[in-house]
Amino acid sequence: MVRRISALIVILAALGIGFVYLARPRAPGLLAHDAVAVPVGETLEIYFTLENIGGPDALLAAASAAAGRAVIVRPEAFDNTPIPAGSRPVFARDGVYLRLEDPQQGLQAGALIPLVLTFAEAGEVALKARVAGAEAAAMDPHALHRNMEIDSGDSSAELSLEVTRQADGEGWDLAVETRNFEFFRPDQPESDVPDRPGQGHAHLYLNGLKLGRLYSNGATIGALPPGRYTVRVALNSNRHRPVMAGGKPVEARAEITAQ
Repeated sequence: MVRRISALIVILAALGIGFVYLARPRAPGLLAHDAVAVPVGETLEIYFTLENIGGPDALLAAASAAAGRAVIVRPEAFDNTPIPAGSRPVFARDGVYLRLEDPQQGLQAGALIPLVLTFAEAGEVALKARVAGAEAAAMDPHALHRNMEIDSGDSSAELSLEVTRQADGEGWDLAVETRNFEFFRPDQPESDVPDRPGQGHAHLYLNGLKLGRLYSNGATIGALPPGRYTVRVALNSNRHRPVMAGGKPVEARAEITAQ
């Protein structure tokens, strides 16, 4: 009798473990953090970092209970926002970001705004953005990445870009070549590093979404959902100001297709 009871307990425990395992939700492939809401006129602009620890995905929509409407702002009329596998893109003013229209009245600096992002594969991802003071945002050119032509003799800088498919077909390798410009990674706080002629880094974009910075001549882009996309690399000064030549940003582009 005791053996039967023990066997039953073991069976029930096994079933219980099995049930918990089957009912366990899938681990999220996307994590959003460092979100800030910057007041701009009568709207709020949302900047944040997204970490993709899963496969290729795409941002489809955004919503917030604290605003009448949440808009995905995309540059150059791009109509989709792919998220490469293993990437860590930054949603910022110089690329893709969110804009909350008709925000809730009375939001003070420091308040937390709830948002829900909807992705093609990961589904809904929640995050909260902290409202920044308008004065602080206006004083932070890195947060807003306002276009500024720097008078530092960089008009002779040149840039070329070559993109090749990786052997396993899962991603792309980027080769960047520059002339009259050197990549420089500071070993001190960026606020302490001055702009110098012909020196800085590059920003890497995919359909307008900033994938990160380049401090060297190579980079990779992970697997993507099927589609055709635009890769753009743009030179920036040490203080994140676009390097200009003849009134135009020094940049290079390439088209890639994911099957």
